[in-house]
Amino acid sequence: MRKNLYQLITARIGGKRRRFETAGGKLNALSPMKVLERGYSITRKPDGTVIRDQAQTEIGEILEILLHKGRIAARVEKDRKE
Repeated sequence: MRKNLYQLITARIGGKRRRFETAGGKLNALSPMKVLERGYSITRKPDGTVIRDQAQTEIGEILEILLHKGRIAARVEKDRKE
């Protein structure tokens, strides 16, 4: 009976560990830093607002671009409406 209980507990812990590792892997894949690592960037206004649409910007405005390694400042010189 003790052996069966030990096996049951071990199996449950193993299952929980696998679920935890799977969830951690998903979170890691969706991490903004992992997205930057794949070559994407995040562009923000000086107040931290993330730019999702060209209409959020104005000619002459300075924006911050976050990269995997570092940040750069850029000025909007043109906008191209599609």
